[in-house]
Amino acid sequence: LEATTMAEKGEDELFLLFRDWLRACYARKVDLTSGHMEVFNKLGREKQKALMRYALYLMRQCVLQWQGAHPLVVVAGEERDFVEKFATLVNERNIPGIREELEIAHYHLERNANPKVLFMDLSYRMMGLLRA
Repeated sequence: LEATTMAEKGEDELFLLFRDWLRACYARKVDLTSGHMEVFNKLGREKQKALMRYALYLMRQCVLQWQGAHPLVVVAGEERDFVEKFATLVNERNIPGIREELEIAHYHLERNANPKVLFMDLSYRMMGLLRA
């Protein structure tokens, strides 16, 4: 519900940041992902955790799109466009790993992990998962 509320309030900043970061991960562009580390680091702990919750929300939307449950996909505009395109990369082999990595990242953020190290590690893990 919190992620939905965030999306409804027009939290475009999180969407754009997540979308661009995920694209860099898919393209395996380490220089771009390392550039995102500075941005992630400056967000502050609560926004970093919100980003992970939002990422999980968008991944759920991608799974619904991939499964053909189009009426249940509740995003619009640029988010919908992203979900429709990204859903083609989601499959039964990678979605459990993606979900788990995002949840682990959220858990570690709650326990004061170093955001630069955490997001760089998450980036490398996502690079592998997105090509699975």
